[in-house]
Amino acid sequence: MYRSSISIILVLIIAACSNKQLYQVGQDYKKSECIKKATTQEQHIACSQAEKKLFKEYKKERQEILKR
Repeated sequence: MYRSSISIILVLIIAACSNKQLYQVGQDYKKSECIKKATTQEQHIACSQAEKKLFKEYKKERQEILKR
């Protein structure tokens, strides 16, 4: 699984994806992994319905952290 993650990241970098696209792929991967690891129906539903942070919010928080 680690190799597949690295492969995906390398493909995205080579394809010159924007930061927003990379963020989206990461969020989708996180959601997918959550669903795979869910052991109950409630966990599966929670993963499926989890709210994603908007890229604008993520970018703003990231810039604030980098300023420190």
